[in-house]
Amino acid sequence: MIHNKNIRTHAKTLRRVVALVLALLMLGTCTVSAADMDDVPYYSYTYWEGPNRYDAVPMRAMYESDRQINGDTLGTESLRDAEFVCLSKDGSELFILDSGNSRILIVETEGYTLTDEITSVVLEGEELEFKGATGMYISADDEIFIADTDNKRVLVCNRYGDVLRTLVKPEGIGVPDELEYRPVRITMDNKGYLYVVCEGCYYGMLVYSDTYEFLGFHGSYVVEQSFLSTVKGWITGLFMSNEKNDQQIKTLPAEISDIAVDRKGMLYTLSGTGTGQIKRLGLNGNQTLDHKFGFTSASADTINFGENPGVYWHKHYQYSLIFYGITVDPQGFIYAIDSGRSRVFVFDEECRMISAFATGFSEGNQVGTFVTPNSIACDGEKLYVLDFVLGSVTVFNLTDYGKLYKEAELLTMDGEYEAAMGLWKEILQLDANNQRAYEGLGKAMLSLGNYEEAMQYAKQGNDQQTYAQAFEVVQKDYLSRNFWWIFLLCLAAVGGVAALLVLSKKRKLFEIKNAKLRTALMVPFHPFQAFQSLKYQKNTSIGLAILFIVVYYLASVSEDLYGGFMYVITDTSNYNALYTLLGSVGVLLLWVIVNWAICILSDGKGTLKEVFTMSAYCMTPMIAFSVVFVVASHLIPATSTSTFGLLGTIMGIYTVLLLLLGMTVVHEYSFFKAMGMALLSVLCMLLAAFVIFSVTLLTQQFIMFFIGLFNEIKLR
Repeated sequence: MIHNKNIRTHAKTLRRVVALVLALLMLGTCTVSAADMDDVPYYSYTYWEGPNRYDAVPMRAMYESDRQINGDTLGTESLRDAEFVCLSKDGSELFILDSGNSRILIVETEGYTLTDEITSVVLEGEELEFKGATGMYISADDEIFIADTDNKRVLVCNRYGDVLRTLVKPEGIGVPDELEYRPVRITMDNKGYLYVVCEGCYYGMLVYSDTYEFLGFHGSYVVEQSFLSTVKGWITGLFMSNEKNDQQIKTLPAEISDIAVDRKGMLYTLSGTGTGQIKRLGLNGNQTLDHKFGFTSASADTINFGENPGVYWHKHYQYSLIFYGITVDPQGFIYAIDSGRSRVFVFDEECRMISAFATGFSEGNQVGTFVTPNSIACDGEKLYVLDFVLGSVTVFNLTDYGKLYKEAELLTMDGEYEAAMGLWKEILQLDANNQRAYEGLGKAMLSLGNYEEAMQYAKQGNDQQTYAQAFEVVQKDYLSRNFWWIFLLCLAAVGGVAALLVLSKKRKLFEIKNAKLRTALMVPFHPFQAFQSLKYQKNTSIGLAILFIVVYYLASVSEDLYGGFMYVITDTSNYNALYTLLGSVGVLLLWVIVNWAICILSDGKGTLKEVFTMSAYCMTPMIAFSVVFVVASHLIPATSTSTFGLLGTIMGIYTVLLLLLGMTVVHEYSFFKAMGMALLSVLCMLLAAFVIFSVTLLTQQFIMFFIGLFNEIKLR
């Protein structure tokens, strides 16, 4: 099930906070499916994107493997511990850092022949080796910057191996004493500022001016603490002494694993795991990449550039996603290496995953597959991936399909929708799984005024914003053409309802004689009178309460499945009603049990039956909202500030208010005491959910341990 977060979160204010915790109890996996659509020794796939971003579909290959470059093909000694690959500024030469042999190979990219080889560098007549170097950068002046990691220095030399300058650990204010200067990556922006990433440095990159003056640190990652980890740490700390708390491992910021600069001079950094692995840094070091989908735009720090699950099993071995290398091509497309699972990811500037391809699972027995890829370079048409273990560089060429895709994508991102229309149609003929093509055609049809077609393409491409824009125009046109009969019909309906109300009041047509049902239906309109009837006249009914809960659950499911496309995107094949059950009925029942248990210990007079019945009746506003939403979401055009967000918030607040009023009557509390006990109940609910989650997780790990043990015994 896929939600529009900006709208749906407000609609379920009361239950979503705890529902998020409870939903974690059901740990599922997302299976990545892909097919070999081209004659390549690997598969290519992309995400059919929604707010959850994780529906993988096969796609045509954007890049096809051409050849492998290694010591044999270059007519030289085999590469040993090759660490880095990069291109000259004009793309005519490929530089390979063969760290184990302390040399740099220079290969021309036209015929892939070895043109030069730097086997050592000379500083003041002394030959220096750079075994253990892990990074390199080639400037526009053909100066070579070597991150000589093991020797704790940066060597700046020319093509002839003459060392022009060395950089060591800077001294002065702002440089921590514990910092060990072990440079691993180097790059330079358009203004000549040099950036150096050091191993184990959590302060960010070291920045040098164009005159090599140390300026400070830039682009550090921050520690992101999740709600669950915070609660877990707090609870664990309660049962530990101060000495044990001091010995606990502290969470450190993510370490930068690679850096790159695009043609505009924007700096990109990469971290291996977590979220927001890719950053495009602004002047203040903050993230400037945004992920856009529909009406939402979130910082790229909040998304996972990888995929779920983060751990993949293949032939009884476990592979984890670890981003290790990054580059940006001249068109602004971002390439990142998943070293753990031996594949390449391609992203656009909106953080959309365009393609993922190549694999190997530590085998790499065919051209185009890898064992341990650790560096990447790209000039737009060709992609170069260095494999540390194989000691080779795999060359990928952009396919005709890839050229079409990139051209259409760039035109669309520049707002040239009509110019891209023909390209997107051609792409769809080659690959019907291309979601971006449907989006592009929807935008093109909207700009041409073909609103019905725009709605069709937008719906196929999950583009809610374009659909809403086209729908609004179609709706206005329909209303203008049929205004009079619609006006007369509405007038007649209003008059009929008014007459029916007057008649029913005189003749008591709709008078509810069943006292228990009348009490239940009075809750939203006359809460004090209804709760007093429930408490003192014993007009409680377990059957009616269960009926309200069932209706509440069905309304929640209907909201998920039958809401208008502009507000809800639902994949019925993956929809799991159990999550909705946990988020609605589960939360409500947990509230009932916890609230009764807490209040009974604090002079609360309510019985479990009364608390259960009162809480079930208080869900009436949420039921009403779901019904209104299902109907009106097909009629009201969506915007970034939707009416349903406000309405949902009002209904959520009113539900909370009804629960508080119900507590004052059922438990015979003052209003402020009811508020305090309600807050305590919510905290205890979170604690209970955390305990249940922890026990469930431990149980699953226990079961997985025995399954793994059984498999090992069976294999032996």
